[in-house]
Amino acid sequence: MTDGGAPAPAPRPATGWLVARYTVERFAVFVAITAVLAVIGIGIVALTGHTVDWRAARPVVLVAAFLAAPLSMVASYFLLRHEREALAVTVATRVERYRERAAARAAREDAYAEELVRRQAAQRPGPDEATGPRTGG
Repeated sequence: MTDGGAPAPAPRPATGWLVARYTVERFAVFVAITAVLAVIGIGIVALTGHTVDWRAARPVVLVAAFLAAPLSMVASYFLLRHEREALAVTVATRVERYRERAAARAAREDAYAEELVRRQAAQRPGPDEATGPRTGG
């Protein structure tokens, strides 16, 4: 609990871990779909009376992987929606924090530059001091 009585916000995992987790989950979806398609393909090869060895299974697994790529993209879009949204919120929060820090840093740099200009202007001689005193003529 915080001082105001509201519960403290739950700590969020670091962005790197969320990215890694989402990537692993997408890869797992791809591998699962590839495995299912490969088993179906090898089953078809076996049903046609061919012997199933690695030489016969290699092209089946390759075709399964090519088919699994777009299928896993679509499946991941629906299956990993919650994870993708959490990742997007975390990344957006980090980008906003970065922009705030960059704006604060730019404001400090501007203030420092303005102070330098003021100091240099104070050290320069004025127009009357540069030419010396004028005498009537």
